[in-house]
Amino acid sequence: MIYVVVTISIIVTGSALGVGVALIQNNFFNSQTNNSSRVLSHYIIMNQSDFLNASRDPFTINSVTLDHNLLTISVTYGGGCEDHDFALIASELWALSNPPQVGIVLSHDAHHDLCKALITKVLTFDLTPLKERYSYGQYQNNGTIVLKLEGYSNGIRYSFIKTTTLQLVTDQSIYHPGDDIHINISLINNGAENISLQNTLYTLSIYGPSGIVFSINNGGVFIHAQVVKPGDSFWIDSYTWNQTNRNFTQVPPGEYTIYLGLRDASYQGQTNVTIRN
Repeated sequence: MIYVVVTISIIVTGSALGVGVALIQNNFFNSQTNNSSRVLSHYIIMNQSDFLNASRDPFTINSVTLDHNLLTISVTYGGGCEDHDFALIASELWALSNPPQVGIVLSHDAHHDLCKALITKVLTFDLTPLKERYSYGQYQNNGTIVLKLEGYSNGIRYSFIKTTTLQLVTDQSIYHPGDDIHINISLINNGAENISLQNTLYTLSIYGPSGIVFSINNGGVFIHAQVVKPGDSFWIDSYTWNQTNRNFTQVPPGEYTIYLGLRDASYQGQTNVTIRN
């Protein structure tokens, strides 16, 4: 049996909001060596269900480095006869410590590859969505998050200055069952550089005590390229939720989180409302 070690560098940052998987093409067998390859970039994924159900085929973490918003992970795994998929996924449950902590997992789907070549890859993911999520709730614009990477013993301190806010504002914070909940959506540029938007398409999800209750994937519209200057804000859309779930029935009283992400960039925002009898 022949074993080879292959090293491939891949940049994986993001062009779509909160979703994406680094698809890595392996076209070699046990006795062959593949040249370096490059894939389209993706951001870290933030989804609790994806985090819990992530594929966890075996691999070894060789090293982890953080440069600004880019987390680079070198891994080695066995294979060579199938495509291997990697994605970096964050839990949506944050530990309320100082600084806050969040679990992340490097998902690896080997697609039942039974070959034994030892393959080393360098994967780089953009952590910007974590920075965008940080300022909502009790946190401020600037700060630090400790990342707890599954299979890696050291905490990873991710420090940053947050510059852009996707603001969600409702007409009130407490509603009676059946009331319409009006949501205004704006992008605020707190940074030093212009922001260019190609469209205002967004995904909106609403979570209740038992999980997601409602979502839309095609809110917003296409627009001419819009430049938001430093210090300016740009109104994106307004949306009215009638308190029904995906089966068009009234949701029960409780606390609800309205989460929205722009599909054009990594801007995300959320707000909370209460439905009370």
